[in-house]
Amino acid sequence: MSNLRIPAALGAVAVTTALLAGCQSDNSDKPAGTAAASSAPSQAAPTSSGPTGGDSAAPGDSAGATGSPGAGAVVPGSTLKTLLPTAATLPAGWALDGSDGYAFDTKDTIMSPGTPLLPGEKCTELTHAGAESLSIDYRAAYASIKLKDPKQADVTVVIASYHPGDATKLLGEITTLAGGCTTYTAQAMGGGTVRTTVTDDPVPGLGDQSIDFKNTPQGHYVAEETVIARVGDKVLLIDGSDAAGAMPDLRTLAGQLAPKLK
Repeated sequence: MSNLRIPAALGAVAVTTALLAGCQSDNSDKPAGTAAASSAPSQAAPTSSGPTGGDSAAPGDSAGATGSPGAGAVVPGSTLKTLLPTAATLPAGWALDGSDGYAFDTKDTIMSPGTPLLPGEKCTELTHAGAESLSIDYRAAYASIKLKDPKQADVTVVIASYHPGDATKLLGEITTLAGGCTTYTAQAMGGGTVRTTVTDDPVPGLGDQSIDFKNTPQGHYVAEETVIARVGDKVLLIDGSDAAGAMPDLRTLAGQLAPKLK
């Protein structure tokens, strides 16, 4: 695949329907609007949180200085973790995945912006894009947790912080990537191709800037959604899929969590 991570929500997809595994795009190797960007380096992206909660600082990011935030400083993962939902603050019917949601944070480590990966991605890589992978460029620190919605759908929440101005750059990258990949052809496991549509609509009233990023294949395949909200130099990303039968209500959850980032 690519340097993008596969969201945990897709773990249930193989049981319920055929997975899409992007292999051939109708667009060029790079989405329109990103051709002038430098190709992404071949460095590995951070692995997604697993059942052991064994995440670590992204290997694709250079580790920087540690310490508590001051005026104009990046908010560390240890602080971002306090902004994540808890069993007590989740909407009715929602729950942590497991006993603690496999909560993870980068503690007091602040990472350097590194070289952005998204401008070099192919449209087909969006098939497996989610909160963790879409947050990676320029990311300085982050915290994450895994949830279950009332219908037991898997949902991942990521709250990331960035050096001044970099969060705006990130959302610009995501918008450019989506705009160059409005439709593409993916290959389904078991054979055949699937026409896929990508949309990136804003969410009124959510943060300083927002994107409702959807990847919707035609036919009986799993659709994916990531709601993204920027508040200053922090970004909230929440992803899910309709593998459990219906798409989780990510917008409502985002509306509850985004104000905490101020």
